[in-house]
Amino acid sequence: YINRLDSVKFIYGNALEAADNYIYRLEEQGAEFILFPGDTLDPASKENMELFSVLRDKSTIPFYPVIGNHEAWVNGDALKFNTIFCFHEKGFYAFSKGHARFLMVSTPNQSSLYTHTEQYSWLLRELDQYGHTMKLFLFLHFSFILHPCVEGFKNDVMQQLYNFKELLTLFRDYKGIRAVFAGHKNVPSKVIKDGIAHILSPQLIQAPCSYDIVDVFETGLIRTVYEIDEQDYLWQSRQAFGKGWRERY
Repeated sequence: YINRLDSVKFIYGNALEAADNYIYRLEEQGAEFILFPGDTLDPASKENMELFSVLRDKSTIPFYPVIGNHEAWVNGDALKFNTIFCFHEKGFYAFSKGHARFLMVSTPNQSSLYTHTEQYSWLLRELDQYGHTMKLFLFLHFSFILHPCVEGFKNDVMQQLYNFKELLTLFRDYKGIRAVFAGHKNVPSKVIKDGIAHILSPQLIQAPCSYDIVDVFETGLIRTVYEIDEQDYLWQSRQAFGKGWRERY
């Protein structure tokens, strides 16, 4: 519960209500599965993981989460979260749907994809096997590029993976990579670079309080951002940002 006269940037008190409502809404809108680009839980405590398990188990469509930095605040939480929800204790995995391959990349921190890591080797194997024959979509928490929302004086150096230049150079060799979806800043942004759509996903409990639906076609994709219906929650988060909330679009 929150006092509806207050303004707060993160509407934590209504996070569970929002998740329950909009998982059902996604089902109604015909989504085939739901992807979570990190910071789904804050923190990944036993209680929060139990709540997320309940949501997952009653959903009629599959959940595919990856970890963010908020799930990794406490030592041991990342391992528990990955083991329970990400099918692999290191948190990276992949699945196919038709001619599309979804690479779920674990980035609890900005050094998660250094070249000496097990995950980097796994990514190379996935790219070599599928990067020329299937449409590839990458989901992770931290971005490969700097989006406009954090450029200039707003750049807190907390958006990109540290070795982003090396990774972007690598991606040029794989024409199957169509889009990269990231979270962290929770701003609906899109930048096209070297033929790849780099997309930031919004969050239900922070302005603009919205969610994405992505329709995938043979020749491309359409990403639509939907605001939540609860106008009082929208107002609360917007008020907390002041005049600057419009920049979050």
